[in-house]
Amino acid sequence: MALALAGLMLFILANIFPFLSLNAKGQIQDSTLISGALAMLNAERPFLAFLVFMTTFTFPLFDLLGTLYILFAIRAGRTTQTLRYLFRFLQSVNPWGMLEVFMLGVLVAVVKLGDLATIVPGIAMYSFALLILILAALAASLDPHAIWNKLYADE
Repeated sequence: MALALAGLMLFILANIFPFLSLNAKGQIQDSTLISGALAMLNAERPFLAFLVFMTTFTFPLFDLLGTLYILFAIRAGRTTQTLRYLFRFLQSVNPWGMLEVFMLGVLVAVVKLGDLATIVPGIAMYSFALLILILAALAASLDPHAIWNKLYADE
């Protein structure tokens, strides 16, 4: 539960603050996680913008909030059919939260743009990197079989 709460706080930080600042020829441009999807939408790539938005924002947010909801409900001793459906849904969309792939893409872009502009990582980038580590720790420490056993304990 502590890892999920820490992940939610880091997720909020990663989406509030600037991710990267790009300084090219005296012009400074800040970017956020959502601005990447908006830039693709403005470049008339709506499907790609949708995928970026879903994989970097929606799926991780649903995963964190859903995990917290399930863990709080189990702790309170309230298990319902809805929780089972929610946990099944979270297990099925878990592979779509591709934060690691997004971070790898950002790092490749930073290396490629390093000669053309000055790139300054923002607070959100550090929060995002920590979020990836927290989510990995959460996935490693959360035993789905134990959750299923708790969800079906009353039957």
